[in-house]
Amino acid sequence: MGARVKLPKVGKLCRIQWLDATGFIGADISEVEPARCRTVGWLKSINKHSLILATSLYEDGAGDFTCIPLGMLIEAKEIDEK
Repeated sequence: MGARVKLPKVGKLCRIQWLDATGFIGADISEVEPARCRTVGWLKSINKHSLILATSLYEDGAGDFTCIPLGMLIEAKEIDEK
């Protein structure tokens, strides 16, 4: 993290690896770290702060969306839909 992650074009199916915030109660400080996450979906939008992935798209245009701040990205890879 820290380096700029090259993103696929909007509309492409992709796998995003990112870090999520976590909370620890009664833990040893050596165990405290962000959670590594992987989300697969269609890249719907990118702005200067975040990206939006659609993990499900419905016929009426609605869907299930995940918004990920760009600073949390580790890697982004396009997935071949074939």
